Amino acid sequence: MTRILSRTVRWVAIAAATLYGMGIIVLAALWSFAANPHWSIAFSNIFAAGFFLPLLLFVPAALVLRSRWVYMVTALPLVVFLALFGPRFIPRAGLAAAVGTPLRVVTFNQLFRNTNTDRLIAAIRSEHADVVAVQELVPAVAEAMQLTLKTTYPHQILSPANNVGGLGLLSRYPLDPAAAVDGAPGQWATVHISGQTITLVNVHVHFSGVSRIRPASAGPPNAYGRASLTARVRAARPPAPRCPRRAR
Repeated sequence: MTRILSRTVRWVAIAAATLYGMGIIVLAALWSFAANPHWSIAFSNIFAAGFFLPLLLFVPAALVLRSRWVYMVTALPLVVFLALFGPRFIPRAGLAAAVGTPLRVVTFNQLFRNTNTDRLIAAIRSEHADVVAVQELVPAVAEAMQLTLKTTYPHQILSPANNVGGLGLLSRYPLDPAAAVDGAPGQWATVHISGQTITLVNVHVHFSGVSRIRPASAGPPNAYGRASLTARVRAARPPAPRCPRRAR
């Protein structure tokens, strides 16, 4: 009886590891290469990193079972995880220590259905930021910002909307609208501080999962892709002296 139970558990573990490994490979391919994925695939991309949590169980199980097949089907999703997320664990090197005026930048997603202006304004004040980038800004909250935050943030560029597309920038320092680069999305502006001009881009991204690798036939990259937007911002102007900042 014990032997039968042991074999049953072993085969269930092998079957689970196999199905999991195959599922991860299929999902990773859809996240990375699908030109026009179903909304459910795009939604699952938001939680992409979480899909690899079962590896915390399957890796020890593979060592216990000592099965070459389990080693392989467990190694495949582990390799996929390292390929997709490994670079995020590598510390950035080569950045020289910056000197100058610190700039505290805070990003704040208001949630367009949230019209509790008093708490929203209080939350912004509590951060003591130099620049605040607001997403999903609605007209009622924008009006409250103009009335109650004008002293703290005399420089404001507000483009509210009654949907998720509203954006706004609040700044203690002079702020000027700027043209977007190469049709990139978002609210572009320049802030002037201590003789430096810094480009700001306030954008509401759709998801924060795996960057999509689209085939050439699918047209240009997703306009809201973080990697694509970052590349466009860096290409907007030649490198300038870095200004230290603390972002939330």
